[in-house]
Amino acid sequence: MYVSPKQLDHFLDFITSAHIVQDLPFGKKTLKLSSKEEIAVPNVIRTLIPEQIVQQYNAFCCESGFMPMARSTLIAIFKCLLGVHKKGAKAFEDLEGVVEEVGEKCGKGSLWVKEKKEQLKSAKRYLKGDYKVHASMRSSVPNHCREYAFSDPGDRDYLLDCDHDHEDRCDRCSQLASVVAEIKETLEASNCSNDTKDELNFVIVQSKQNINAWKSHLLRSGNQDECRLDILKQLDETSVLIVLDWAMKYLPRKFRESQTDWFAKRGIPWHIAVALRRGTDSQMEMMMFVHIFDSCNQDSRTVLAILNDIFHRLRGVMPQLQSVYLRQDNAGCYHCSLSIVTARQVAEVNGLHLARMDFSDAQGGKGPCNQKAVTIKSHIAVYLNSGHDIETASQMLEAISSFDGVAGVQAMICSPPTSPLRTSIKWEGVSFISNIQHDEECLRVWKAYKIGPGKLVPYSKFNCPSELPSLSSSSDNSVKVNFVPIQPRRIKKPTADLKDDQNDGKDDDDNDIDDDCDNDDDDDDNHGESVGHDSDKPQDALFGCPEEGCIKYYQRYSTEFLTAQQVASFFPV
Repeated sequence: MYVSPKQLDHFLDFITSAHIVQDLPFGKKTLKLSSKEEIAVPNVIRTLIPEQIVQQYNAFCCESGFMPMARSTLIAIFKCLLGVHKKGAKAFEDLEGVVEEVGEKCGKGSLWVKEKKEQLKSAKRYLKGDYKVHASMRSSVPNHCREYAFSDPGDRDYLLDCDHDHEDRCDRCSQLASVVAEIKETLEASNCSNDTKDELNFVIVQSKQNINAWKSHLLRSGNQDECRLDILKQLDETSVLIVLDWAMKYLPRKFRESQTDWFAKRGIPWHIAVALRRGTDSQMEMMMFVHIFDSCNQDSRTVLAILNDIFHRLRGVMPQLQSVYLRQDNAGCYHCSLSIVTARQVAEVNGLHLARMDFSDAQGGKGPCNQKAVTIKSHIAVYLNSGHDIETASQMLEAISSFDGVAGVQAMICSPPTSPLRTSIKWEGVSFISNIQHDEECLRVWKAYKIGPGKLVPYSKFNCPSELPSLSSSSDNSVKVNFVPIQPRRIKKPTADLKDDQNDGKDDDDNDIDDDCDNDDDDDDNHGESVGHDSDKPQDALFGCPEEGCIKYYQRYSTEFLTAQQVASFFPV
């Protein structure tokens, strides 16, 4: 099969664009070309399935007047690409395999197999898309109601009585259970051997468990993200939200490496903290703290020392700072009794009030840290490719500070805390806690955000340490770093002006980018091709809005690309 190099390059440029793939904060791959040239490519993940990408590409080619390759060729290219599958997505594939085997051995025929596969695919698409939108704090559908899902009937402190009935039923949620039950009934009624039945039943049970775990993750992550949104609304000039995360250890690299230099490397540990505040003009601002170590233990003692250093530096930048909010994942160094209880003491030593500590669900709340880690690694790669080596923490700091540094990033080399915390704090059930509010004499804890009144835990219950760990910084780039403003997303005009915009916008020039950037509705009116919330997506509306949470679709790639440029400015580099 002959493929034109021009057509292939055109297609590869499209599928590697920012609206198709997203960078991962860790890992890379090296591509070796036929010319023996090697290209380093960061690990990425596709945001669309191959069929949707092919449809978008054909629409893009039609718009730009380019002759694409045949559809079968485009699909064949994707079969050579490895996608990233989670357990939940892989479970649907396993169920499809069971359907094929049951249909073949039970004589159900190809129509039955095709029907069940379509039902499984429909259930999978629902979990990946609409389920997160349908789930809410209060709903008459039990599968969508967070109050009902997260309430613990065995503990009144974690119980929230719903003020509504759960009488409705979601057909799309029930679709998976019905198709799995039908597959099991067909399998039991077949004349397959007992060994085959046991094997397929095991696959069905495991797949159902993985899918339910995926569904639970979507529900938990959405509920925990509500806490972050509420905190961002409450931020003012005297408060700040800090997101914490340990980045993947950076592997030392030389500008020119021999094969022997590649093996037996020891990674450089570095910790990332993103601080968000609201400036005097109510605009969101961001500052990032990067603590680099030659070697350290990623334990609660080091985390507390890092917090102590961050609080001290924030007081220097924000003298008016009074309250801090902490958000981190469920790693043991964060989600342990010692870190939770002692963090309040660390804040008080620096003259601050620790208002809340919240833990995100697994892989569901470290977006700012991961995004800035990608930016820093790209900046380091530029320094490395300019002929420098990065083998130590000091060289890594020099790489981050090179070329005027990364906007809003304050990096420093630190030595791990020397004085150990001899106090051991025991707290039974601490791993089940997701949200913590620090009061004067006690902690108020929840298993899920806003579910129940919360349980009161007095500080007198714990044996708090008398000495707090601290870091010693040898060098940093703090002289030229401060908070940087975050570009806001496009703000819609008031509702009263919408009708006037709809009448006037039709006569505007489609290429008037300034008007499109200033308001969201001109883009809809000028192009006449976006689909709002109250209308169904037409068959030719292929390009989804890149703004998270928006469900608009566009008929042309140029409109979607313009929107992507505006949204991309939300995170400054």
